[in-house]
Amino acid sequence: MIMGKSYYYVEVETLAGETSCLQLPKDLQGAMRAYRQAHPITWENLLADVLINIPVAAYSKENNYQPTIRLARVKSKRPITRYLS
Repeated sequence: MIMGKSYYYVEVETLAGETSCLQLPKDLQGAMRAYRQAHPITWENLLADVLINIPVAAYSKENNYQPTIRLARVKSKRPITRYLS
């Protein structure tokens, strides 16, 4: 079976307790693939309990493609990997 490129998602929890699953930004996808290849056993711990900024509004022309962001904690202990062919 041939798999396509992997994409990484994380489950996050905001300070208000809301949870959601978000795809990591495109500029981190390649870095995650490289880190996973270099550290095949421990790569899942990389993002455990880290704080990240997440958008809470759509990227639009009206907000100059700079939506409001909020702080969130990566809830899941490992990134969610999805393969696209």
